[in-house]
Amino acid sequence: MARSCYFALACALLLVISFQIPCPVDSYTSLATDQYSLLSLKAVVISEPYNIITKNWTNTSFVCSWIGVTCGLRHHRVTALNISSMGLSGTISPQLGNLSFLVSLDFSNNFFSGTLPPEFSLLHRLRLIYLTSLFNISTLRRIDLTLNELSGSLPTDMCSNLLFLQVINLSNNKLSGEIPSNLSQCQQLQFVSLSYNSFSGQIPAAFGKLTSLQILYLGGNQLDGVIPKEMGNLQNLVELAIEDNQITGALPINISNMSSLQYLSLWGNKLSGNLPRNIGNLTTLTHLYLSSNCFTGVIPTEIGQLSQLEKLTLFSNNFTGSIPAQIFNISTLRFLYLGRNDLSGSLPAHLCTGSPILERILLESNSISGEIPHSISNCVCLTDLDLSTNRFTGIVPHSISNLTLLEFLQLSENNLRTHAASSSELSFFTSLTKCPSLTSLLINDNPLGGIIPPSIGNFSSSLQDFEASNCQIKGTIPDGIGNLSNLIQLDLSKNNLSGTIPPTFTYLHKIQALDLHNNNLGGPIPEGLCDIGSWYIIDLSQNQLSGLIPESHNRLEGSIPVSVGSMISLVALDLSNNDLSGSIPKTLEELQQLDYLNVSFNSLSGVIPSGGPFRNFTMESFKGNDALCGSSSLRGIPICHIASRHKSTRKKVEFSLFILAGVVVLITIVTLIFICVRCKRKDKTINGIVELVSDVPQRISYYEILRLTEHFNESNLLGTGSYGSVYRGILGDGKVIAVKVFNQHSEAAFHSFDVECEVLRNIRHRNLTKVLSSCSNEEFKALVLEYMPNANLEKWL
Repeated sequence: MARSCYFALACALLLVISFQIPCPVDSYTSLATDQYSLLSLKAVVISEPYNIITKNWTNTSFVCSWIGVTCGLRHHRVTALNISSMGLSGTISPQLGNLSFLVSLDFSNNFFSGTLPPEFSLLHRLRLIYLTSLFNISTLRRIDLTLNELSGSLPTDMCSNLLFLQVINLSNNKLSGEIPSNLSQCQQLQFVSLSYNSFSGQIPAAFGKLTSLQILYLGGNQLDGVIPKEMGNLQNLVELAIEDNQITGALPINISNMSSLQYLSLWGNKLSGNLPRNIGNLTTLTHLYLSSNCFTGVIPTEIGQLSQLEKLTLFSNNFTGSIPAQIFNISTLRFLYLGRNDLSGSLPAHLCTGSPILERILLESNSISGEIPHSISNCVCLTDLDLSTNRFTGIVPHSISNLTLLEFLQLSENNLRTHAASSSELSFFTSLTKCPSLTSLLINDNPLGGIIPPSIGNFSSSLQDFEASNCQIKGTIPDGIGNLSNLIQLDLSKNNLSGTIPPTFTYLHKIQALDLHNNNLGGPIPEGLCDIGSWYIIDLSQNQLSGLIPESHNRLEGSIPVSVGSMISLVALDLSNNDLSGSIPKTLEELQQLDYLNVSFNSLSGVIPSGGPFRNFTMESFKGNDALCGSSSLRGIPICHIASRHKSTRKKVEFSLFILAGVVVLITIVTLIFICVRCKRKDKTINGIVELVSDVPQRISYYEILRLTEHFNESNLLGTGSYGSVYRGILGDGKVIAVKVFNQHSEAAFHSFDVECEVLRNIRHRNLTKVLSSCSNEEFKALVLEYMPNANLEKWL
């Protein structure tokens, strides 16, 4: 009862306040911008048969009361504009782009001309737009509604009247359906972007008729079928992008007829077959993106004829054969991506001689063999070099030191070695110290052998990722590795390293992953290593470590340090098969990302923590520790027995909670009684407010009154008087109403309107006609009354 009383009162007060409190000053100032924008539209309207906007949209009236304008309750800004079927002609004002809160826009069934302002692209909140009449604007030259959330499909006859249209930009919306073939009738189209929508179906062959077209973007849709051969007719086309669709079939041979093409993006489709050799005829091409398709065969040597090519991406296909040497003679080439194919052969001996500005060479996951040519030093602009997962042999050339801009070097999973002497240093490490921008060095899974030179401490301070696992590296880890202050990941696992873990590891304050497992390291783990709070994973297992603190298959002793709980990013911790004692620290419950724990086969004792990640661990993590106990959920682990003192304490706590619960219940009951008594006293006031709110009349605009009375048609006239006329109308729900329209030329009539409103507001009687609504502005006043079907009182008297 109390809840319903307060809810009704709150609703009533909220409605009353919403009608009485004025807008804040800043909202009014912003609304002034909306008013100016709408008045700018009014100013460019040259014909208006019904004079709705002319009479209603004025500086002296409130913009939110204008016909066709809706404002939001929250921000008091214009959110919807509906001026449909008003017979308007003129142009569309660019100032409408300032209606920043506009959600719905309806211009349909009018006679606008000119261009669609590019400022419409600023309407980022726009969700609904009805622009049927726009496709009838014969002089329209540009449609730009990119970066909105427009949905629905395009009209199949959208270009029937747009003879002068040059630009269509509808990218990054939610449009669907098929692309209209009728677009070919827009003969002057130069720019078409329908990319990143949800269009389906095939690419219309009629596109081939748009001989003036220069830009065509269709990427990021759900298009299928083949690329129409008619596209070869587009000799003026400069950029063609159909990436990220479901296009199948081969690349049309006559694509070489696009003599002006500079940008071709077809990646992420299902194109197959061989690349046509006449692709070399596209001599103006600067960007060629064909990656992530199903192309087969060899890469045609004619690609070397693309003398202006800057980016070539063919990765993730099924190309075979060797890389054409002619590619490395393209002087403008900057990016070369050929990874994840089945390429073989060796790299050209004179690498980068003809392409000195190459910045990225990515050839990973192929079957390329032979040595890395010393001519790699010619690629002085190189920043990324990825030769991983191939069949390269020999040594890493020292000339790599010339690559002073190198940032990423990936040589993993090859057959690279160091010099013949097995005890020699990995001398190319010293060469890499001359690469000051190096951030990532990955040489995993190569039979390098040799030892890590002390010069590793002179590596770039930018180095973040150093991985050299399974490389048969011997010797010790140099102390200088502690100089790599920005190192995040270090992997030297599965080698033959010996000696101790350098204490300088504690200087690596940014390190998150350290993997030294499966070596021959001994001695203690450096003190302070666990104090580094950014750890993600540490794996020191399968070594010969000793002394205090963590790791598996060693001979560690002592207790697990409480400070391990501060390694908040730790994901896995394996301390099994050691001689650790003491209890498991409860601080480990704070390791929220810990998903693997193994402390089995130690001498741990006490209670196993039950919070945080321990909720997900099983007995497998703790077996082999006879003195450990835990909850009943850990099957195979003894259940902890609580001492009688603990039982007594528990009983005291339970009794205290029982008393506290009784007090809370008593207070709640008294409070509810008090609220109900107050509600009964206020029922009259609340009921009055609710009745008042429920009787708030429905708002009816002048435009709606025009429609309801069929523009005050004489067939709907019920009667006339000295102060006005009464018309019959029918609401949308079928209810019949009477509309009393006061004479706008009579001051006395307008005064009578005010008097009637005041009287009918304060008097109610069953024999008085009920007022349903009203409509009032400076030039028009009317009352909407309940319709009385039995004529007037005078007739019956």
